[in-house]
Amino acid sequence: MLCLNLLLLLLSPGRMNRNIPHRLLGCLLLLLGTSTPSDAYVDRVVAIVNDEVITLSELELTRQQLKNPLLQQLVMDFDEPSTDQVLQSPLKHLIKKRLQLQAAQKRGIAVGKETVFQALQEVKLQQGLSSDTAILKTLSINDLTLAHLSRELKNYLMILKMVQREIHPHIVIRELDVRHYYDRNQEQFVRPERMHLAQIFLPFPPDSSEEMILAIEEKAEKVLEHLSGGDSPEIASQVMPTNLEGAEWKDLGLINPGELVREIQEALSLLEPGQNSPVIRTPSGLRIFRLIGKTPPDFLSYKDAKTQIHQRLFLERSKAAYLEWIQKLRNESYVEIRM
Repeated sequence: MLCLNLLLLLLSPGRMNRNIPHRLLGCLLLLLGTSTPSDAYVDRVVAIVNDEVITLSELELTRQQLKNPLLQQLVMDFDEPSTDQVLQSPLKHLIKKRLQLQAAQKRGIAVGKETVFQALQEVKLQQGLSSDTAILKTLSINDLTLAHLSRELKNYLMILKMVQREIHPHIVIRELDVRHYYDRNQEQFVRPERMHLAQIFLPFPPDSSEEMILAIEEKAEKVLEHLSGGDSPEIASQVMPTNLEGAEWKDLGLINPGELVREIQEALSLLEPGQNSPVIRTPSGLRIFRLIGKTPPDFLSYKDAKTQIHQRLFLERSKAAYLEWIQKLRNESYVEIRM
């Protein structure tokens, strides 16, 4: 029992002796695996990455995380761009992540609690989640907690800082590269028909009951009556409830309808300039659109396309450099898979 306790101490996270040779480490893990009672859950080692181990429980947790819509956003796997591909090889994904985190730690890269907190707020905003309760509900689908999300956010930010330090400074995009791309890919810069839209938005308060939502819908229908009666959106918006925080009228300018959700696209496709959409219910609130006008398809000028092309070329070359860096990291590391 004393030997077993010593092995557990040596192999515990943060306490592993970095001077233990990899072969000796493998022998110790083998001994440890045979010391577990047959009727107990066996958490065995599935991989060794340099001087750290990856256990079966970590692999199972990764599988659950990769299935969750919130944590899927934190996958940085350029050679496996789809979630389905990553799900098919979670151990490969976990090994690559561990290699990157080890490299970041070796270079002294750290992420503070405040940065993680700000990133968490950004996730809430992007996903349209108004409270921690909404986040917890989404995480609970895969038996995950806020601690899991915070830890993965920290890991993601560490890897992102690593990429920004090791890769991005070496990416050079010349003006000539941008011009050549524009000239050779004219078909990519055809702008579809765009709509000049105004919107009246009545948001749902956090944790709204169905009764509250129905009351807001009644107000939205009254606003629509004013619009249909000839009032401008500015005038019609004055009948919106004053106690509804975030309710607003806004001129959205020119919008590509193809970038909007399907329900809104379908409603807008039936409108002629000067007409209003019905009240459209979305997860965040109720929306009424007025079509002010349409702009026919045209070509994006080189001046207007330059920034977009530069970003595209930068992303392509960053991806190639990242994959090369990951391969170099793997070649210089000790990785043993025990599946």
